[in-house]
Amino acid sequence: MTRLSKGSITSLQRDAQTDIMMVPLHGEPETSVNSSCEELEAMEDETEQPDNILQEPLRLLHGFLKVMGVGPQNYDEVAGEYKVSWRSAGAMHTLVTAFCMVALTATTIFGLSRYTIVTAPTAPPEDEHTRSMKVIGVVIVAGYQVNALVQVLNTIRAGRCLCRLLNTWNHLGVKEAINPTKGLYTKSCVQVGFMVAFILVMLMVTVAEQPVFLSQVLDGLAERMFLVPRSCLVQATLLAKGGGGAPHIPSIPCPQVTRVVVCTVALHQFAINKGYVFAFTTHCHLLSTGVAIWNTQLASALDEVWGRGCGGELGRLVHRRHLLVGLVRDTQFVFSPVLQFYFSSTVVIVCTELYLLAKNVGSGAYRVEELVILVLLTLQTFWLLVHVSLAAGAVQEQANGSGDVLARGLPHYASDADKFNVGELTRALIIAPAYITGGNFFIINRSFILTVMSVVASYFIVILQFMQSCSTSGNNCVPTNLTLEVST
Repeated sequence: MTRLSKGSITSLQRDAQTDIMMVPLHGEPETSVNSSCEELEAMEDETEQPDNILQEPLRLLHGFLKVMGVGPQNYDEVAGEYKVSWRSAGAMHTLVTAFCMVALTATTIFGLSRYTIVTAPTAPPEDEHTRSMKVIGVVIVAGYQVNALVQVLNTIRAGRCLCRLLNTWNHLGVKEAINPTKGLYTKSCVQVGFMVAFILVMLMVTVAEQPVFLSQVLDGLAERMFLVPRSCLVQATLLAKGGGGAPHIPSIPCPQVTRVVVCTVALHQFAINKGYVFAFTTHCHLLSTGVAIWNTQLASALDEVWGRGCGGELGRLVHRRHLLVGLVRDTQFVFSPVLQFYFSSTVVIVCTELYLLAKNVGSGAYRVEELVILVLLTLQTFWLLVHVSLAAGAVQEQANGSGDVLARGLPHYASDADKFNVGELTRALIIAPAYITGGNFFIINRSFILTVMSVVASYFIVILQFMQSCSTSGNNCVPTNLTLEVST
């Protein structure tokens, strides 16, 4: 079929309107001309609607994920759909990234075991403050590494399902008048901008070696997780001298090079972890916005029934809700393993940060810059946890709003077809509720946020009480014994 430009369609409509004035107002010609105008308007709408409604809004996020090695899918312009070909450059990059993550995880397990059993007993003594900072770095980066490994492997497992998910959204946007991409471009730009800014700042402060505790954290990662020998972390230099009177080439500090490499590896894991989580929030945005659009369409269809006694869109709405529920299930299938590891590791990371923060603040060992950065890291972890939970909870909230729309009911003069369609919608809302779960273990909504926060807060309060009781018992130990001796 030859596509017509917007200008040509407008001229055809003008000619058709001129023909209406010339055709006698009787019989069949008027009907044929009106129908031709409707066909031209429908053709104009079709020409203005792109086939891939997700390409522009998600261009930055998908490009970032491809660079990080978790974007194997490509859009086939000829077929008009997303596909995964494991011979493509993006898919090969994903496979190489998966191999590297498996190797890094094995190295981390071996390194932590060796350090705990062999190195730590014979290592030079460190002060409590330095050891605490290294423990924080190991816990945070180990959490990122486990999540990155799960996310890369999950990309290989669910790559084709993700393509089906994206293709269904394109179908809904083009064929079913549900385009949920409003505000998605701005959201993806903010997410990618946050990750790029964080990576650049961390690389700059690593090169500048300020603040000092960051170098201590990177040394702990290098020695405990990445099997870097201690000789590479002391103040030695890689010398490069010219011979025969040649000018001296400036030396390169070996510890700084090692720290930059370790920081780059850790930031790669951070980027995969955050990028995948942000991809989940964008899919939640699509789902919540799509269900909200469907609720609006349902309300309009019910208005037509109450106004004219006929709701022709109700039958289509039954099919559209079936597609939306399928999208919810596919989104859950793609991201469930990621969500389980993300929430569990986040709770461990936050509890460890709060424990070490309370411990060192109580002892007065922290410097101001260390305290500020640790508080910012804890707040960032909390913010992302709340952001992910709210994004997933919005899907359930919009789905529950469908019941409020259907609660209006139908007038007594509604047709049997409309009554049947409304009955099917009511049954679907009861049998197939729409919400996001973490592998069917828990439903992600607002109450889930409160549950996680209450667990973390309870853990923090118990730690503070335990530390206070230990300190009090240590101070009162000697006076108690002296009193007993005097009394006897």
